[in-house]
Order: sequence, then structure tokens, then C-alpha cells
Amino acid sequence: MNLEKKIWELSEKYLEDCSHYIVDVSVSKGGKKNIAIYIDSDKDSSVKIEDCSALSKKLSNHFEVEDFIEGAYVLEVSSAGMGNPFKIARQYQKNLGRQVQVIETDGKETKGILHRIDKDTISIEIHKKKGEVLNKTISLEAIKQTKLVITI
Repeated sequence: MNLEKKIWELSEKYLEDCSHYIVDVSVSKGGKKNIAIYIDSDKDSSVKIEDCSALSKKLSNHFEVEDFIEGAYVLEVSSAGMGNPFKIARQYQKNLGRQVQVIETDGKETKGILHRIDKDTISIEIHKKKGEVLNKTISLEAIKQTKLVITI
């Protein structure tokens, strides 16, 4: 099992009693390891600095006690961020009913309301100018990137 997967699983263990979840884990290659962990919340509220700090402390303690990582490392735990692309299915579930922008692997771009997600597909509700509503189903495999459309 690679280091990223081990860190992901350990992080999930520490988050299992709350509404937060892991979105991504990356570990740089080379000398001093930079470990970046991105978390999100099922709640509409944002991830707070205290949430990131608490996970960081738990992981750091585990890394030190268990000699989990060889050599020096830098650990960063932060929010996945509203403007960043979705990485996992749970982010789609959290954002049902919100406007998203989907870019497919063939370059097609779709903006609309995220209406549904299931095991293999999402459904986008597209509102046309004359009141017409279209539903477009997109395979998760055909998605290059999905982002939340942020409106002010």
C-alpha cells in the first residue's frame, strides 16, 4: 500500500465521528516530504481552521509515535475549497441542487443544476432562456472536471 493511501485511511479513521471527510491526499516525492490533505464537510458550513488543526495534530502525533514517515516532512491540512474541482462522489452528493460547471473529457461544457448522482452518472438540469428545462445525464467516467459555480 502506498503512503498516500495509508495517510488517507488513517485520516478517515480520525474523521469517522464527525461530518468531515477526505477529498484528496498528495505526497511530494524527493527529500523532505510535503504532505497535503484536503477535507470537506457534509454540512453547508465551511471547514474551519480548528477542524484542520485538530486533524493535523492527531496525524502528527501518530506519525511520530508509530514512526509512520521516514525522514523530515511538512504536513498541511486544509479545506478542499469551493472553487476547486470535485474529486470524489461525496462532493457531488453534498452539492445536489446547486449550480455546477461540468467539463467532459471530449471538451463539452455544461452548466446547470446538479439534479442527481448515482453509482455511474450525474444528471444536470439545464434552464434555457424560454423557460425550457433540459436534463442531461453524464457518465462519471466522461467527466474531466466539475466545479461549483459561485455566484455573489
